[in-house]
Amino acid sequence: MRPNAQNLLLAYSVVMTTAIGVSLAVAHAKSQPAEPPVLTVQQIRIVEPDGTLRTVISNKARFPDLIIGGKTYRHPRDTAGTLFFDDEGSEIGGLIYGGKMGKDGTSSNSGSLTFDRYHQDQVVQLVNVDDAKDHYSGLKVVDRSARPLDIEGWTNYKAMPEGPAKQAEGKRLAQVDPAPNRLFVGRDNGDAMLQLSDGHGSPRLKMIVKENGETSIQFLDADGKVTKTIDGKS
Repeated sequence: MRPNAQNLLLAYSVVMTTAIGVSLAVAHAKSQPAEPPVLTVQQIRIVEPDGTLRTVISNKARFPDLIIGGKTYRHPRDTAGTLFFDDEGSEIGGLIYGGKMGKDGTSSNSGSLTFDRYHQDQVVQLVNVDDAKDHYSGLKVVDRSARPLDIEGWTNYKAMPEGPAKQAEGKRLAQVDPAPNRLFVGRDNGDAMLQLSDGHGSPRLKMIVKENGETSIQFLDADGKVTKTIDGKS
């Protein structure tokens, strides 16, 4: 059966429409700049349409100072990483990391993912520290006041020379802005540990598994004295 004129016209229309569509798609693709295989920058800032800062990814040299309530506070941090900001553009946590070999041949390595309370400091922290003094990694939960952090007070304190005056100011600020550790679960110098503390930050209950397999549950008083121990042999 021979195709009639109407069928031939329909087939011709389909072929021409497809050809035009393919040509336009190819032309559009050629007009778009090729994606760079590598993007090398020192800092990336993510903002909302109105300019509100939400995330900063930065190297160590350009790492931002502290931004709270629309005000920037001098806050040197010898690290690289990512900072998170809330809907108002105030810092609310971040991911920082670093590591190096010291001149004395001792290595240091650390990483921290934190989430802050509103206009305060960290309340949840996933942390790893490995240096000449400390070897621990795990999850920390910290109590923070609903009262805004005295940022200027802490900044001035850090700039003070070592001595009795700085110690007294540190105690005063700690009373104004208490930050007791309430929970730690992780590894501390070889021991796997779950530690629960009271509202003053004093450890009151520890569950420990040592490297050699020894296990124990310790109950402590407010002064840190062990009042009762249940070991795995009991």
